[in-house]
Amino acid sequence: MPISRRRRPTLSNYEIASLGELRAGEQTIAVHVEENPDGFMMHDINLIRLDGDTSLDEVVAWMDWMDLEGFRAPTPGYSMGGLEHMVAGRTGYVIVDLTPGDYAWVSEGYGARGMVQEFTVR
Repeated sequence: MPISRRRRPTLSNYEIASLGELRAGEQTIAVHVEENPDGFMMHDINLIRLDGDTSLDEVVAWMDWMDLEGFRAPTPGYSMGGLEHMVAGRTGYVIVDLTPGDYAWVSEGYGARGMVQEFTVR
């Protein structure tokens, strides 16, 4: 399975940067950590499919582990996988089979600080 070079997310302090577009189908996405966060947790990233009326704000609020009401059923959106606790200079890989629709990269640790990126797969 080829590694997607069309959209390689890069994680830095409270930011997810990526170029290009992902297309539908099975692929391996490279995720690179450019710098360590200022906080005590290393970077994480989660790929969420936003279904129907699910908003990005709902997903970010649900994933905020500092909120005691977070991570409870029902889950907004559908988790497609991700990477946890990566340090600067490392690259991890997420294998997914994407269908057309709306998605978001969301950091569990830093999503509430704006470390999110919404995108559409065609």
